[in-house]
Amino acid sequence: MRTGLRRASVGAVIGGVLASVVVFVPSAEAAVTPLTLDCDTVIPGGGAWSDVGLTTSLDVTAPVAAPTGSAISFTATLAGAPRSLPVALTDARVTTSSFTFSVVAPGKPEIGVTAASDAGSPGPLGNLSPSETLSPPAPGAASFQPAAPYEPGDQLAVSFVQATYTLQFDDVGGSPTTATIVCKPRSGTPDPTSGAYSYAPRLVAQVALYGEPIANPVSDCVAPCSTQQNVFAEVTPGALTQQALQDPANPSATQVELGDVTTDAVGQNVSAPMNPIRVSDARGGTYGWSLTATLTGPFDSGTGGSITEANLTMGATTCAPLAGSAAVIGGSAGAFGGAAHTVATVGAGVIGGAGSGGGQYDCAANLTLTVPPFQRAGDYTTTMTLTLT
Repeated sequence: MRTGLRRASVGAVIGGVLASVVVFVPSAEAAVTPLTLDCDTVIPGGGAWSDVGLTTSLDVTAPVAAPTGSAISFTATLAGAPRSLPVALTDARVTTSSFTFSVVAPGKPEIGVTAASDAGSPGPLGNLSPSETLSPPAPGAASFQPAAPYEPGDQLAVSFVQATYTLQFDDVGGSPTTATIVCKPRSGTPDPTSGAYSYAPRLVAQVALYGEPIANPVSDCVAPCSTQQNVFAEVTPGALTQQALQDPANPSATQVELGDVTTDAVGQNVSAPMNPIRVSDARGGTYGWSLTATLTGPFDSGTGGSITEANLTMGATTCAPLAGSAAVIGGSAGAFGGAAHTVATVGAGVIGGAGSGGGQYDCAANLTLTVPPFQRAGDYTTTMTLTLT
């Protein structure tokens, strides 16, 4: 009996998320960064408390470019706040809240910045029951001034370090008391042994430093003398995009033919190259990107047959970059199922030959499906979704 996997296709559903940033233009831009925060505190009389896996976002408005040596101002707004308080609190309020940022350029000293919300924000909360949610803090505002050795041409990376709340409430005796809640952004995946997450600053904005033109250039004079002309140029952003390219072994750019195999008493493999994905980052910044792959479900024959997602493996990814592209990291081999499979990444802050993290890359890998022994005959299909963020 033949198990015809002629149509075991993996259709490339383009799920790219586009982002853009203007470079070397002195205007403000808002950027929303999704975050997963872990929050911790010790509440007097209530013990240690944590709120892990808080899904929220940070909205930062900052100039995309600024003259070197000038004060740079920005605002930050957190969309969510800690949840699930462990005990009832009387006359509770957040008296202060703040956001801590790190500002740095390659090879330059780090600048620490705190954006503080108004005192008393978000105002009296009243009596809180257990498991009740705090209100988000008010927007915070901050400014910093990059002095020497910062210079024109530096690209400042503004990264979110943590959010801090001071929670005031009455203790069991009716006396005012406080607790400090610290929320930090998760970084990467949990430790395979302990399950604990690590924490690292998250890039949320970039500011390009430029030299200011001469304020009053000379337009006419009597020789011997010199006149001056300020010369300006504007570089507007492109986009972060992906495109599926047809591999010669496949019938189209959205279909992968894994081939045929005959049902047997032992498991067998069928393989084919995925259609390469061309990633192009023309945003003009150093935000980085990640390309991941997931399956919509198991291989299905439509007649009662099924092959689990974990039986499909993607080999190590190779990415061919155009000259001047920032360094890319191809994903390692791995089976589908569970978390999204990383196809390729360019890290935030990585700079290529043109002074940005941009580039163009053709990323490819082989797909191998293990067909179990005595598999039900049929034409099996699933869909692979490639997401660019």
